[in-house]
Amino acid sequence: MLHCYKRGDLLRKQNWLGGFLALTLLLVPRFSLYAAEPTPTPTPAPTPDLNQVFPEKTGNALGDRGERTVRIQQRLRDLGYLSYRPTGYFMNMTQKAVTAFQNNHSLMADGAGVVGSETMEYLFSSLAKRKTVAPESGGVRPKDNPYPRAGSLTEWAVVNAALPENAQFTVVDTATSIRFTAVRVGGQGHMDIVTADGESYQNYLKIFSGKVSSNKRPVVVEYDDQRYAASLYGMPHGENTGVGGGMQGYTCLYFQGSLSNGLGIVDAEHNANIQIAAKKEE
Repeated sequence: MLHCYKRGDLLRKQNWLGGFLALTLLLVPRFSLYAAEPTPTPTPAPTPDLNQVFPEKTGNALGDRGERTVRIQQRLRDLGYLSYRPTGYFMNMTQKAVTAFQNNHSLMADGAGVVGSETMEYLFSSLAKRKTVAPESGGVRPKDNPYPRAGSLTEWAVVNAALPENAQFTVVDTATSIRFTAVRVGGQGHMDIVTADGESYQNYLKIFSGKVSSNKRPVVVEYDDQRYAASLYGMPHGENTGVGGGMQGYTCLYFQGSLSNGLGIVDAEHNANIQIAAKKEE
């Protein structure tokens, strides 16, 4: 009797274990399917489109605002028609700058102070002319004394790598041989520089007849036994860097293949100066 009980009990245990194993084999693959599913990556919030926030017409005019206006203001500033930072608001000063640009290019189709298709096409083309500013009264034009060395037509990418930020180098005006020491403080499509000290700043001004100017000059940059053909801008702008020997802000230095910051536009006047600086003495 005892023997029969033990045998029956053993059979029940075997049946229970068999059922448990069968259930385990059935459920484990299902749980593994859920465990293998990756955690979904959260979708980033979309970047707001300023043109949707501030819709603009095809022709920008007084009262408009948005990203397109920012680009217009930046280009006008690069060309010397606007003297303040882009705000995205098309107000009186922007309208006056547009009108001055139109007058300088004899553009009439869009209407005075309105950036329509004709004005927009000229504004962002290599035909756009910089606003020239005559030296203030009291300026003295320096005597001609041509610099006898030519600069190389070295591509901007090479110069950019060779002269890092804080590099010091010499800038020589090709027409007068006036030279000054400059320091690179930044720049992406071209170089932003300041004068190294007060004497250098005074020599920088002499190149432009003693006063800041929106004109540009062919120059040669001397650095580490190399000479690069370049073009120098005579109007410092932007935030003060804390250095510069009296220069307010910084100025621009263009090389072969340089572009304007932000907009990436070729400057025809700078390009012409670079070619002049690359010509060898005959």
